[in-house]
Amino acid sequence: MPQGQEIVSILRRHGTPYFFSKIIPGLFGLAAVPIFARLYGFEGYGQIMLLLALGNFITVFSGGWLCQSWIRFQMTWVEKRQLFKAGILSTAVAAIILVCIFFILGLIKHDNWNPTFAQFYPVIFMTIGMLFYYVIHGGLQSALQSKQVLIISVLSSVLSLLFPIITFLFTENINGFIVSYGLAYFIAAALGMFLFPHKDLSYHSSNSDLNHWIQYGAPLSIWLALQALIPFIDRIIIQLYLGSDMVGKYSALSELVMRGFSLILFPMTMAIQPIMIRYWNTNHQSKAITLWHQVLKLIGIILLLMGIIYFFVNDWALIILNKFLGASHQYSSTFLLLIMLSGFFWQANLLIHKPLELVKKTTLMTVYLITALMIMVMISIYSIAEFGLLGVATASLMAAMVYCVLSLFKGINIFKQKMYSIK
Repeated sequence: MPQGQEIVSILRRHGTPYFFSKIIPGLFGLAAVPIFARLYGFEGYGQIMLLLALGNFITVFSGGWLCQSWIRFQMTWVEKRQLFKAGILSTAVAAIILVCIFFILGLIKHDNWNPTFAQFYPVIFMTIGMLFYYVIHGGLQSALQSKQVLIISVLSSVLSLLFPIITFLFTENINGFIVSYGLAYFIAAALGMFLFPHKDLSYHSSNSDLNHWIQYGAPLSIWLALQALIPFIDRIIIQLYLGSDMVGKYSALSELVMRGFSLILFPMTMAIQPIMIRYWNTNHQSKAITLWHQVLKLIGIILLLMGIIYFFVNDWALIILNKFLGASHQYSSTFLLLIMLSGFFWQANLLIHKPLELVKKTTLMTVYLITALMIMVMISIYSIAEFGLLGVATASLMAAMVYCVLSLFKGINIFKQKMYSIK
């Protein structure tokens, strides 16, 4: 197939369902930001976003190894007993981590944030629901069931918007939001299990050993957890230094931008990742390498086009955003640009680091991300007193760029060596 046509073929086949599996939930997510910010106020919305970030962190830490191993080794229903054991293990780990976190937070007394243990039960319910959905979503993606992914994605997005609104009519307590949000994910995940192809597929996994899944996936789980810590860290720093109101204002714009970029880049990631992995697993490494190079070119083109569009519409975008969110704090063009670049590169990094993932250098990925997070924390703490939210946004962008550069140069070197060995 001529160069450049293969990525078009893949995106045409799987990209459309994945695109709609992101754009429909994304649109509901975009609508949810101003709705919940206005219902709960920026202070309540900020607390909600902190708890959601905490739940997401625990989800990917406890279940990331299983989800990524499922995609990497592409297990079928033949391994259902092992998958069930892995699911129980992930749930137990999530519960233990959450108990420890709430115990530690209970010992920390701070004027700006002091979560109570009463929030533990709603958060653990939500986290297990998110974990259940996260793993089933990965399994469907591994089985190349893009239409089923679309179905459960749309259902979860609709319910996660509808249920909290209904709950708010009866109670304005944040715990009600958390429980209803978790219930939405439980229902979507249950449907995903029902839709999963239970018949043996023509392709069988290369390894069905639970210990091997843990060995491969544990570093990735740490990496995913560290990535999930990014929104939690910047928000907790803002919480401690500036308070819940500013967390809500930062989260509102950040969520809008991140959801917007995920509509563009995440469908590419979901469509290309299983194909690239299958090429690599079936000794067609040269095809995987060519596909990755095509992805890099496409990312560059998207960034260029978005930069041109932003240059012409940034003033109008600021006016619309400030009215849309109803914020007393007026966002600046500099802050919006920093948030947009940060969101873009964090999304693009999921594709840029694929060479390291394919050759199982997941520990190195984790080292790179730890380096990036350390830079983000240091810049945030150093600059937040003087620059406020602008300093935090700058820190996030710097971290994204550091991880991008490290992964890109290492990935180019890995594939150069692989192509040399193939020849």
